[in-house]
Amino acid sequence: MVFPTFDLPAAVVDGNVYRVLARHYGISTPINTTEGKREFTQLAQSLLPPQQASAFNQAMMDFGAIQCTPTSPRCEQCPLAESCVALREGHINVLPAKLKTLKVKERQLTYIYIRYNGQTAIHRRPAGDIWQGLYEPWLTEQVPEGATLLRQGVKHVLTHRILYADFWLWEPAKEPPLPASYFWIREEEIANYGVPRLIELLLESLNT
Repeated sequence: MVFPTFDLPAAVVDGNVYRVLARHYGISTPINTTEGKREFTQLAQSLLPPQQASAFNQAMMDFGAIQCTPTSPRCEQCPLAESCVALREGHINVLPAKLKTLKVKERQLTYIYIRYNGQTAIHRRPAGDIWQGLYEPWLTEQVPEGATLLRQGVKHVLTHRILYADFWLWEPAKEPPLPASYFWIREEEIANYGVPRLIELLLESLNT
């Protein structure tokens, strides 16, 4: 934040000023967006008395810090109560608005490509998770004994997640029981099933 010097006619817009303006005028534009910053800066500038810029800026910041506080504002004693849109509409607790930033989560995946008698096992991903409706090899947290690591730490970035995948090849001597929802297909048939891009990358390692 830059404060005006020598009483230059430039409005200060800090957290207190955002709060006062957003509540008093009922502005729901998120303050952490380019549009919001521009809108509030223009509004503050339009209210600024050119000859009393320093006093106005200080008063706005003090008003937000003392009267129009983030929590439990003193609305009953507020001299602007009658003209406050947020108070009138019951939006004191939701203004100023902020655009929620998307938190990116990391996720570790371990895939086992089972090769038994010319077959492999896949299942269809359920609704409500990434890649719903697509197919994938055995996803597990326990690598079976005798499996061979083909690729490790393959990074795949989605909108809200960063995935790191390990890919193993397991060629058991006896037919293993499959987890629920998994089924056998001929290896050459896997091209007939839609798989996520990450699985395509992992399957490519079978040929290298």
